[in-house]
Amino acid sequence: VSEQECLLLELLHWFKEDFFSWCDAPECERCGAPPAQMQSVGHVSPSSDDLRYGASRVEGYRCTACGSAGRFPRYNHPGKLLETRRGRCGEWANCFTLCCRAVGFEARHVVDWTDHVWTEVFSDRQQRWLHCDPCEDCCDKPLLYEGGWGKSLSYVLAFSFEEAVDVTSRYTAKKEEVETRRILCDSHALMKCLAAITTQRQRPLSAERKQELARRSIVETVEFLSVKTVADNVTGQGRVSGSMAWRLARGETSGDSRTDGGASMTAAAASAPPTVKTETSYIFEPSESDVAAGCMRVRYSAASDAYFRQHSDELSHGDIPTMLGWKEGIFMADNIQRKVENDWKMAYLARRSGGSEASATWTIDVSSEGCFIDSGSVLVKGDVYGSGVLSWTISGDNGALIEIDSKSSGGAMPDLAGAAMITITTNMSGGDGDVAWQHTQLFRQSSEEKRVCLLDVDLRIRRA
Repeated sequence: VSEQECLLLELLHWFKEDFFSWCDAPECERCGAPPAQMQSVGHVSPSSDDLRYGASRVEGYRCTACGSAGRFPRYNHPGKLLETRRGRCGEWANCFTLCCRAVGFEARHVVDWTDHVWTEVFSDRQQRWLHCDPCEDCCDKPLLYEGGWGKSLSYVLAFSFEEAVDVTSRYTAKKEEVETRRILCDSHALMKCLAAITTQRQRPLSAERKQELARRSIVETVEFLSVKTVADNVTGQGRVSGSMAWRLARGETSGDSRTDGGASMTAAAASAPPTVKTETSYIFEPSESDVAAGCMRVRYSAASDAYFRQHSDELSHGDIPTMLGWKEGIFMADNIQRKVENDWKMAYLARRSGGSEASATWTIDVSSEGCFIDSGSVLVKGDVYGSGVLSWTISGDNGALIEIDSKSSGGAMPDLAGAAMITITTNMSGGDGDVAWQHTQLFRQSSEEKRVCLLDVDLRIRRA
């Protein structure tokens, strides 16, 4: 190990243990209540100071102890993060990459499209890029996410001031499986786009530096072509950053059903599965093009596990999803999973195995652009078998409350007129025997129907 690599390992450890801290939720500034007593209320409007430091998203909270409001601006400015010294993986990687650059390392900011961020640092001794995750105090374990956390990767891209690179191959031992999930854009179009960014960023560089970067690119490409196997030191190694509830909700505790740093679940715990909450608090808001068109549409396909925001009635293969993964567009969910039946070639959302009840909520708020709903329709699909019970509730902040049973697919909903925010909630329970969880299903469809959406919210909106 070189002196440079020793310094990198020390920097990783110092950053996690002494400098930066994880933030699931803020403490109450009024009464000092801990984060566990802060209840999410979705997103709130950023202040001018928030926007100054890149916090276009601000999470809102309410203290359950004293009732006061709390805020968590998601700062994207590394200088500001040196002051706040807290956040989640985005803030950690942002600030750690700055620290790496400050001590003289060549560093890249790495973005995983399944919702994680970390850093890569170039090793002069090994002449290659090393995976560095400050949240995990982890170096050179690129298969940690797939082999340890159980993530289903799709796109992993690395960015520096000199280049933009698709590094997905470094982080997977299942290239063919990953390729089936890369549906956001044509692979050649992605390569062309990244090459254009790299060319632009290297324009002011010297000929010698460009030559060196080209040599590194060839070496890196050869590395990407190599066959990878998951090492024993990452198998079953679940995520350690964030609260256990947060990690469980994301399904990143481990690939082998462990719930802590090493102890396996007891038989008693396995027989009584905990409620797994997914609380991304995501709220769909209108874009400028939505406001201009007077139309906002949100659709989800279980087959492609993706959300679409296009206005057209029919989606074509060329229509690109705006968001991959059902969790990414959910406001809150309890005990929900996506299931793919490879033998029957069907895909759907359902309760987790062993769970007696489950629920999911999606939220749409058009008030951020000063709009309200003129009219709207909500189409849903639920399938019930045996003694399963499934229901839907659509509510608006104008007092609208529309209930739909499993036999209905929804339709036009005039009661939503005048609302600025609506929520769509489904509840599932019942069923028979060991497969009771499968007796209530959401959006069941052929896994080949990648552009068919069985959740479809179509709103006509206008400014107040």
